[in-house]
Amino acid sequence: MPGPSEVNRVLDALGGKVGLNGDFGNWERVGKYEDLAKIMGRAELCHAKERYSTTGLDLADYVRCIELSNAVGYRGPFTLIYDSPYYEDEWPGILVERECISGVLRKAAAG
Repeated sequence: MPGPSEVNRVLDALGGKVGLNGDFGNWERVGKYEDLAKIMGRAELCHAKERYSTTGLDLADYVRCIELSNAVGYRGPFTLIYDSPYYEDEWPGILVERECISGVLRKAAAG
């Protein structure tokens, strides 16, 4: 769907018959954070896939996505997805993502 207003319109029309996967990777254009904030409060789960560059995880982007999800009331699971050649094996990337999410949520819970 092109944007959050369309996502919310479909969810409203379906009256709870379907849920929402708030996927960080589906919002890659200008306005990404504002768009995510408009849907993540309704999400039941989240594909927390992040980009890796030649220097590693795009930490600032990942943290911002997690923080805004938490701020708008998302309380579902984060499905960790690693799809990059940065690490030869996917598990180190998954562990980096897990630690990042855990750290952000611990910090938010501590106030």
